[in-house]
Amino acid sequence: MKLFSKNKALEYVVVTITQQSYRIHHLKNQDNQLQQLAFGEFEYESIEALQKQFTRWIRKSQLKGLPCRWVLNRELYQTFQIDPPNVETKEMSEAIRWQIKDLIEQPLSDMLVSHYQPEFPEEQRSQLVAVVVEKALIEALIELTSDANLILEVIDIEELTMGHALQPYLAEEKVVGYIGEDKGGLMFSFYLGHALAFSRYKKGKHLPNTLLEEFSLEEEKETLEESFLLEAQRTLDYVVSQIFRRPIDAILFHPTASEDNYLADILKQITEVEVILVSPEITQSNPEWPLPSLAESGCLFRQGD
Repeated sequence: MKLFSKNKALEYVVVTITQQSYRIHHLKNQDNQLQQLAFGEFEYESIEALQKQFTRWIRKSQLKGLPCRWVLNRELYQTFQIDPPNVETKEMSEAIRWQIKDLIEQPLSDMLVSHYQPEFPEEQRSQLVAVVVEKALIEALIELTSDANLILEVIDIEELTMGHALQPYLAEEKVVGYIGEDKGGLMFSFYLGHALAFSRYKKGKHLPNTLLEEFSLEEEKETLEESFLLEAQRTLDYVVSQIFRRPIDAILFHPTASEDNYLADILKQITEVEVILVSPEITQSNPEWPLPSLAESGCLFRQGD
């Protein structure tokens, strides 16, 4: 889902929104060097509450007139891998809507449907990924961005924005996987060259050190570690045998605490694949603020079409 303007700027407002909360980053991007100038995080009970909170924070922070980019959390959209409809290009969008109408519970008239093309190997049959999001949500984000006197540049989804933050680690003809987590579960993304080929999301707690308190039982940590490694191995086996039909060249791993580094070593041992630790390089005006996620920083790096 994307709405781009062509204007270039140094400073941006980047907002990630879930079903119940949102994070606002005021970021400066100069020569691909990011600086976090301000941060806010809020919960909301309704779109009306979101609009009031958001507008108040933007005005208080004196950010009037800046370009704004939104990132939709996975809670707010659905994706479906489908065969491309056998129609002309100009009829593709409408054909996709009707092709996925029986896959969604909501009335088709209440939803916006977009799509993207995964970067599959040439010998494989091409497929599309349909992206479905509530029309009312998108309309509300457009309206509240305008009410806050910001310039809307893009409304995008997590699984697409993340890859733009990972571009320095990707290379032509290389198959590179990414493994990370958010509050809801594990994220797996695989890239062929510089483009996304496959993504998977596994709900639940899996990474031990970031999700358990220090006093948690050792057997609990071991159980989570086993769960993480099992999901990682299962996902790798699938993409190697069913998607790429070739080994993975490298795995990018995004630990959320220094204690997670040992998991990267274990992952390297069991997969026999190079594991590279990645994290955003961002300077902060206040070191106590949370750093932007890869999805948030990637949204800033993305260029308009």
